[in-house]
Amino acid sequence: MATHKYNAIFISDFHIGSRGCRAAELLDFLAHNESDRLYLVGDIIDLWMIKDVLRCPQDQADVLRAVLTMAGQGTQVYYLLGNHDGNLRRMINGISLGNVHVSERCTHTTADGRKVLVVHGDMYDSFVARWEWLCRLTTKAYHYMTWANELANKLLGRLRMGSLRLSTSVKQRAKTMTIRLANVENRVMEEARATGCDAVICGHIHEPGTAERDGVLYLNAGDWVENCTAVVEHTDGRLELISWSARP
Repeated sequence: MATHKYNAIFISDFHIGSRGCRAAELLDFLAHNESDRLYLVGDIIDLWMIKDVLRCPQDQADVLRAVLTMAGQGTQVYYLLGNHDGNLRRMINGISLGNVHVSERCTHTTADGRKVLVVHGDMYDSFVARWEWLCRLTTKAYHYMTWANELANKLLGRLRMGSLRLSTSVKQRAKTMTIRLANVENRVMEEARATGCDAVICGHIHEPGTAERDGVLYLNAGDWVENCTAVVEHTDGRLELISWSARP
């Protein structure tokens, strides 16, 4: 399969360390898409679910290794910290190590001259700010349900009875409530406008999408748990939301 070359790639919410991480699809995406700049838009390592990154599954560790290899080969990697990145916000915010730059937010300039605010988005989520303990609890419940769902689908597959997506269905209901309460989309667009940016790219809510209001373009890169989506900048500066599935 041919490799796609972009000016920049924006991917969010890997949740490495959780059962939901779609490592195979993510590794396939990284193998077939190149860019001068790679933005990791938060919740890359899920420290809510794992305490020791060195003990995460091999394919998930391979994702981190692939990113570091890209940085070693000259790609500028920007790691934007999210709420699931936990104490990393206090420990490494503002640090640059070679071609890897870590911060809570940054500004990207497209080939056609537009300024883009890049931020995870949780800081604009009033629900997370007020009820972090509840978010942590429901996150753990969701990931245990994902594990149970995997076991059930293996059994159903052997019986040739289709599959279930219980974990996704339950999370979708909770996510809809959270989005309604927090209104993340509106708040990040207001922040982009206030800082003189033409667009904003974020993640956090695991809901890939685009919108435009009052001259500000909104793109949510989605996640690599349920959707396997990314935002890319083409050589002419055009921004596009794309989806991906592992190729045979």
